[in-house]
Amino acid sequence: MKKLLITATLLILLFLKPLFAGVAKGIDVREVQTLLTLMCFNPGPIDGAWGNKTEKAVEEFFTKYTLKYDGTFDDYELYHLQAFSRSSGQHVMGIKIERCPVTMSEKMASKNQKVLQKKLESSLKSKLKKRNTINPFLAWNSGKPINKYGLAWTANVGRSNKTITLNEVYWNYHYVGKSWSYYPGIEEFLTNRNWDHDAEYGKTLATKITDEKFQDFIVEVIKSKVSTSQSNGVILDWWHNSHGSSSGYSKHQVGIARNSIAKKLREALGPSGIILGNVNWRKDKKTVKYINGVFLELYKKPYNQSGKRLYNSGELREIENLLFYYEKNLQFPKLIALDGWRKTTANTTKDRNTPENRKMAKLLTAMSVTIPTNGYILYGDNNPDTPSGDHNHNYYDFYSFDIGKPTGGYEKLANGVGIKQHQKGFIAYNRNSRPHTLKLDNNVNLVIEGTSGLFCKKKGSGYDCLPPD
Repeated sequence: MKKLLITATLLILLFLKPLFAGVAKGIDVREVQTLLTLMCFNPGPIDGAWGNKTEKAVEEFFTKYTLKYDGTFDDYELYHLQAFSRSSGQHVMGIKIERCPVTMSEKMASKNQKVLQKKLESSLKSKLKKRNTINPFLAWNSGKPINKYGLAWTANVGRSNKTITLNEVYWNYHYVGKSWSYYPGIEEFLTNRNWDHDAEYGKTLATKITDEKFQDFIVEVIKSKVSTSQSNGVILDWWHNSHGSSSGYSKHQVGIARNSIAKKLREALGPSGIILGNVNWRKDKKTVKYINGVFLELYKKPYNQSGKRLYNSGELREIENLLFYYEKNLQFPKLIALDGWRKTTANTTKDRNTPENRKMAKLLTAMSVTIPTNGYILYGDNNPDTPSGDHNHNYYDFYSFDIGKPTGGYEKLANGVGIKQHQKGFIAYNRNSRPHTLKLDNNVNLVIEGTSGLFCKKKGSGYDCLPPD
C-alpha cells in the first residue's frame, strides 16, 4: 500500500510538473506565444495557456539559438525572446536572427496589441473610480507599499488593483552594467558619449534617439514591459528638449525624436495607456497631443540649493500656470503629478513635518486637488538631500482627509485663489501672501491664510476645517 501511495504521488508530481516548471508566475503567456509565432515557432493557439505545444516551441527556440534553457520560462528567458524577436535579420551573439515571413504572424501580433489596449482601458477605468479626495503619488521609491498611493512608478513596478502603476523606461541614456536599465538588443543603439547627469548611480551612455530603428525598439520594449508587469503605462524622464551636451543632439533633434516616440507609443498603447513625461517646469508643446500625463519635478534654482528655502511667490504663480496649462492640453485622463521640494535643515521625519513645511505641503496639495481633474501630490526631499537618493517623504496625516468625490470643477475666486466643491465639503487654496475671505452659503465666512490650503468638511450648517499647518 505504501509503495502504491509513493507511486501515485510521483505520477501526480510528474503530471503537475509542466504547470510548475513550465512558466514562472507573472509571465504573460499570450506575449510569449505571440513572439514565438513571429519567429516561426508554433506554440499552438495564442490563448494564454501554457501547454505542451508552447513548451515545445520554447525548447525549439532556445535550441536553435544555442541558449541555455532550464525548463522554467521566467524573466531571463522572456528578455532573450523579446530581444531576438526585435532583431530580425541582424546578428545577436554571433547568430543571425530569422523572423517568420508569414503575414499571419503580423496579424497575431496585431491581435495581441489589441488585447493589451483593452486591458489598459479596463484597468484605467477601474482605478480612476477608486481615486480618493487627495491622491499622493510614489516616485522611484520601491521601499514603500504602493497601495497607499494613487500613482506609483519604478523601473520594475509592482502590481496593484487600486494604484495606477507605471514602468520607468530609460529612453535617452543607458546605465552600463545595471540590470534595471538593460533591454536585450540595446547594444546596437548605444553611443560612446557619456551622459553626465545621473553618474551617482553609475556610468551612463547616450542612446541613438534620432534613429528610427531605435525609436521602434524602445516602443517595443515599453509595450513588452507594460504587458508583462500589467502596469498602466510608462514614465519617461527627461521629457523635454534641453539635454545639453550629454546627448550630442540639438534641441531641435531631441524634439523631433520625442514627437516620433510619443506618436508611436500612443499608437501602440491606445488611448488608455499612460504616457507620462517628466517636464519639470516646462510647458511641453511638442508632444502634449500624444501624452496623457506629466511629472512636475519642481526643483528650485540654483539646483544644488533647492533645500535651503520654500517656494517664493513667483514660483507658486508658475506652478499654478503649469497646472492650468496641462489640465487644458493633456490627453485624457490628464494625470498631473505635482512634486514639491521641501525646505531642509535635517534629513529627518521631524524636519519634513515642521510647521512651514506642512503649510507649504498643504498649499501644494490643495492646488493639486483644486485645479486638475486627476491631480497627484508628493511633497518630499530634494535631490541633494542625500548622496544617493531623493523623493523620500512623509505620508502626511492630511492625505487621509476625505470629503468624497468632486461635485464640480475648478472655481476661480480671485487671482491666485481657487476652490473645488466636493460631496461633503470643499478644498481651496490661496497662493498669495495676503489672506482671502471666502463667502459661502448660509452666510458663512471663512478666511484662507496667505500661502495656504484650506480643507473643510461640512458640519451642520457650517464647516469643520483643518488648521493651515
